[in-house]
Amino acid sequence: MNAIFLYSEAPGNGKIVKRISYIEKKLNNIFSKVDIVKTNNLLELAENAKKSCGNYDVLIFAGGDGTFHRIINAIAKEENRPILGYISSGTLNDFGKNFGINRRISKSLKIIKKGKIKPFDIGLINGITYFAFVAAIGAFSEISYATKRGRVKLFGKMAYYVNAVKDAVAPQSFDVKIVIDGMTYEHKVPFVLLLNGKYIGGFPISLRNKVDDGKFDLYLTKPGLFNGLLNYLFLKRHTSYYRVDKISIFPNIEKPWCVDGEEGTSGPIDIVLLKKHMNIFTNR
Repeated sequence: MNAIFLYSEAPGNGKIVKRISYIEKKLNNIFSKVDIVKTNNLLELAENAKKSCGNYDVLIFAGGDGTFHRIINAIAKEENRPILGYISSGTLNDFGKNFGINRRISKSLKIIKKGKIKPFDIGLINGITYFAFVAAIGAFSEISYATKRGRVKLFGKMAYYVNAVKDAVAPQSFDVKIVIDGMTYEHKVPFVLLLNGKYIGGFPISLRNKVDDGKFDLYLTKPGLFNGLLNYLFLKRHTSYYRVDKISIFPNIEKPWCVDGEEGTSGPIDIVLLKKHMNIFTNR
């Protein structure tokens, strides 16, 4: 098998840049051919990811959840998509945890060497944007992309959690209409959370959730203490739960959706699940 390893010199990837020689040596012991490509930013990284389709069996990349999101969007519509090898260097690493991938470079490389491959589902929003693990709107949804990078670099996860506390004490709610299989449901909520997998914000939300079962997990909690967070975490009777593979969501607020931790579109969205659309080296 031949492989390409993409990495970016964008801020936050200093740990990866310092270990390039080590990574290259390990990959050359795994694959018959390895090309190492340095990119100056995430746009160049995504462009090179797209070019890898049909030219490489394996696409290895380093970064956080935002980088994962860009890689997915670069290759999801292409034919002959390569197997993904993920070296996580993100702060929260929400999606990587589903596959037993943590922030240790050595462990990520061992997972790739082991060669166990797992398919996983992804979502498509409005026929345009792909996502790997989450689409959310309302309270807490802006934290991942609104938190300043400099603070994350200094304080790690705590930078996100400080903003989460701020969101928790500022009450908000809105009306949302969802359409599933022709049936319409209406709710008043502080936030909407559509999840593919087990983790969000660094925490395990439900260990039952899977990335390859052909369903997304939709959570709609009632307004309450800490913007419904107490209802969501402990008072499950106050949280509506749906399993969906196709859904239309109509929030009556003009705020951006959080898509894999990145700022996405605003307003109503249509989501379709693409079952087992991608493949990744996994530890599980």
